[in-house]
Amino acid sequence: GFIHERFTRLWLVDAESGAAELLTRGNHHDTDPQWSPDGRQIAFVSDRHPNPDLGWRTDVYLVDVRGGAPRQLSPGRGRQAWGAPAWSPDGRWVAAIGMRDWRRGELQQASVWRLRVRDGQAENLIPDADLEAAAGMNSDLMGGLPSRPAWMADGRWVVFSAPVDGSFELWRVEIDGGRLERLTRGRQYLA
Repeated sequence: GFIHERFTRLWLVDAESGAAELLTRGNHHDTDPQWSPDGRQIAFVSDRHPNPDLGWRTDVYLVDVRGGAPRQLSPGRGRQAWGAPAWSPDGRWVAAIGMRDWRRGELQQASVWRLRVRDGQAENLIPDADLEAAAGMNSDLMGGLPSRPAWMADGRWVVFSAPVDGSFELWRVEIDGGRLERLTRGRQYLA
């Protein structure tokens, strides 16, 4: 590759024996693995397209821990960036932060989406909000952490962080109905 010839892959390691099994292969960067609630699948982020080191495209994939080829879960085939997968409590959905099919000269805000595991159907949960769900914060004291959505235990809400008025705040969006609520107010960085 243009950057380097080493790629990250996913491995399954037995905690007792130390035996390791390679789950993903190829000249791709497979990162951010997240176990499904039933322990059968792993959602992860990858740049599995031609010349991955020459672009910023990433997608969310699923791989069965018993074997098989990874399956793209995030929709689309164009310029897009997806990341930070988070499983719903029932395992039927994956929340992710992403933006779809951007065009040259446009800067879209990343949004919070839910992706149906069964067929990849995608729904933007905050389409009309002026919030940048993939924003990062940095300072001279520490580097910012990546944003990651989180499902509330009842599966009815997704919590995420986004900046507003000079600080990072926590928000939640209702899955059915799309109600958006700001959970914190202050001058802080919450991730």
